[in-house]
Amino acid sequence: MDYSQFCAENVSWETTFIPVRKGVKLFEIHFMPPKPSPFPPVIFLAGWGSLIYSWEIVLKEMTKDFEVYYVETREKGSAIHHGKQDLSIDSLGSDLDPIVAHHNLLGRSYIMFGSSLGATVILDAMSQDKINPSYSILIGPNAEFKAPWFWILIARITPPFLYHVIKPVIIWYMKKNYLDTDSDPEQYQKYVRSLNEAHPQRLRRSALNFSKYKIWDRLGSIHQKVLIFTGNRAEYGLQYPILKAVDKHPQLEYQLMVSGAHLDKNFGNTLEEIKNDGFRVDVEVKIEMDKDSKISTSQAIGSGILSITKALEKLKPDIMAVYADRFEGFAAVVAATQMSIPTVHIEGGDITE
Repeated sequence: MDYSQFCAENVSWETTFIPVRKGVKLFEIHFMPPKPSPFPPVIFLAGWGSLIYSWEIVLKEMTKDFEVYYVETREKGSAIHHGKQDLSIDSLGSDLDPIVAHHNLLGRSYIMFGSSLGATVILDAMSQDKINPSYSILIGPNAEFKAPWFWILIARITPPFLYHVIKPVIIWYMKKNYLDTDSDPEQYQKYVRSLNEAHPQRLRRSALNFSKYKIWDRLGSIHQKVLIFTGNRAEYGLQYPILKAVDKHPQLEYQLMVSGAHLDKNFGNTLEEIKNDGFRVDVEVKIEMDKDSKISTSQAIGSGILSITKALEKLKPDIMAVYADRFEGFAAVVAATQMSIPTVHIEGGDITE
């Protein structure tokens, strides 16, 4: 099949089967922009039974700038199974780590993109530390798969070879209850095509397994490391409630990077004030500046970027928060941005009157 219709112009592509677990290989389409992308690669998981045709517009835009690995999960007909394989959310999530390893992305920056079931699988895998993406884009994850009791009963008692007999009823029910065919007829056609190309046995088994799943208990095990950067007493006073809030949140872990005037005796060495407030300082980054001049400030920013980069590599935060627009914070933002660490910039660009 020609997959060029699903990517931007001049993007090359190749297909392969990735061995993920014993007896299971997943189908993958690798889209490669003509020039090496400066951004992390994307591992793309679509929804339950969703086909690539549904994502043509998204992929055409995404592949303009990103290298994309479009992976079809094991419940889809494209997957190669040797023997009867598990089709649970947990098993789909366990397939992700081998995919990351296959592309040599362990310890490197990458993005997980998922929709519906794909988003649920990513979220579940993250909650069990199976994967650790730099970014996760999750569209409509299913916290639980609610289905009327009679459909669960039908799936349980109907053998797969009768799937094509009950399929028209499934399409009618979806059209009547979930799809607005008048305003979005193309979406209806996409669902019909997905059902037509579904693997009956895998569709049935996955439906029965997914109907038991709920993610609520797993969410509490997802933890994020939030790095707070502070360079002087004035901004620390405003960051104090942020530090307190992060410290008290059960799913967040704060990291504190202290720099600039906090470490300068001429400004009172306010590092001790931070410690007296009960906060753990994870790293101190000294930024030297001999005098207040344009050249000295430029040199200080450069040395700050180098020192902060080393600290970020050690701490490996999931996100960094920086306050206002002083040169120390600017150095921190430059370093974090180049390392693909998301940054929250609070009161950036405010004008002093």
